[in-house]
Amino acid sequence: MRHTIVGLDLGTTKICTVVAQVHERGGAHILGVGTAPSKGFEKGVVVHIDDAAAAIASSIEQAEKQSGVRIDSAYVGVTGSHISSLNSSGAVAIGRSSQEITEDDIARAAHAAEAVIAPSQREVLHVIPRTYTVDDQEGVRNPIGMRGYRLEVQAHLVSGEAMAILAGDGLLTYSFQILTEKTPPLTNDKRVRLIYELAKAAGPMGMVAGQALDITGESRSITIKELEHVHANKTGKLLAFSVKAGAILGDAEPAIIEKLEEFAFHLGLAFQIRDDILDVEGSSEIMGKSAGIDANNKKTTYPSLLSVSVAKEKLSEHIKKAKEILHSLPLDTNHLEFLTDLVEKRDR
Repeated sequence: MRHTIVGLDLGTTKICTVVAQVHERGGAHILGVGTAPSKGFEKGVVVHIDDAAAAIASSIEQAEKQSGVRIDSAYVGVTGSHISSLNSSGAVAIGRSSQEITEDDIARAAHAAEAVIAPSQREVLHVIPRTYTVDDQEGVRNPIGMRGYRLEVQAHLVSGEAMAILAGDGLLTYSFQILTEKTPPLTNDKRVRLIYELAKAAGPMGMVAGQALDITGESRSITIKELEHVHANKTGKLLAFSVKAGAILGDAEPAIIEKLEEFAFHLGLAFQIRDDILDVEGSSEIMGKSAGIDANNKKTTYPSLLSVSVAKEKLSEHIKKAKEILHSLPLDTNHLEFLTDLVEKRDR
């Protein structure tokens, strides 16, 4: 039996992509290689995202042509002063009556080991388990199936500097730049209105207000009405702007715009409820992020306040209301209905 793997190395002088076929009994056969000059990088750090993306795409395209394999995932090698590592440990209790250790317990222990990394400063890239301790038994390599009351992992963490805040600042500012550019052709009145609506949705009357309420809610219990208010601002206001902007560009009547804003309110809450449900039931591999983070951080969510089953009922209610509003409009709402279905059924 053979399987194909792809390695992507982001080096100082070149980007290299290698496609190999690995044999079950060991050994590998190289199917294709692609290289490109390492533009957009400086000492392992991306300094120009467009150049870096083009270099990576060129390397991958060459490897695909040579190997005949379509590349949609890879093991990526990243180096630089922004990457660091350290040893850590994390422990969890085995609460179920059988005391049998499962993969979920291992994932919870690994997440507990991540706590040493300040989330606002760095992002954990890898948690590499070294050994486990089950109760007082040390040096366990694979604890799955063992029984105990306490599982501890000794792990090596690899982390990188988090650029999310700077990226967010840059993207938000860039959105205003786009609205002031000459293309597409808009009247000055429309440009000013769009800038105003975006600033209102993103600023202290919208997303920033929601985020501030979310942060203060981490240190205390909040009610379902408060949680709804958080997400109506945090997620709903930006979705409402996206919908409202299209209506403004299409010269919609004020009554139509008001209805579309109401639709976006329900869509935003549905999006957040689905997000909370996925944190409980979702697959970390599919979502691209660790499931169970909200519970581990004791964050107030719809499932934690209402239970998963009631949260699903709330999701269905908001989806239903959103669709009812769309059906009441004298417009072609096929694209918005598709988006609504996507929010309801998404798995990532």
